[in-house]
Amino acid sequence: MAVRDAKYWAALEEATDTDMNKAPDGWIGYKLMTSSQSGITTEATITDLTLSSVVVNTSRLLYVVCFVHVESSVASDGARLRVKRDGTQIGIAQEQLHSSTSQYVSIMLPIIDTPAAGTYEYTATMERFTGS
Repeated sequence: MAVRDAKYWAALEEATDTDMNKAPDGWIGYKLMTSSQSGITTEATITDLTLSSVVVNTSRLLYVVCFVHVESSVASDGARLRVKRDGTQIGIAQEQLHSSTSQYVSIMLPIIDTPAAGTYEYTATMERFTGS
C-alpha cells in the first residue's frame, strides 16, 4: 500500500467573527507531503505529516484535518488513517478498496480537538488491513 500526495494537514485555532477578518492568522500549523510512501502493511507514521511544537492557549478548539490519497494493487485491501496527539489517537477513518487491480481512494479525517493549554505534537499514521 502506498500513500500518495497527502494534500494538507492543518490545525486551526477557534475562529470568531473578528478572527475571520484576519485570516490566515488563525493557522498554527500546516504540512504537505513531499514524496510518496510505499510498503505500508502495519501502522506506520506518514512521512512529512508530523506537526511538532504546536502551542495551544487556554480554552482553544483546534480543527485538525488530514487528507490523503491511497493506492493499492491488492484486492479487498483497506486503508486506515489515524491522527494522534502526543501518541494518543484522537481520530480514525478507514476506507475499503474493492477493485482487483490498481486501486485509489482518498480519505479525509476532520477532527475537533480540545487539548489543555500546552505544547503538542500531531502525527498521522496509515495502516493496511484486509477484509471485504
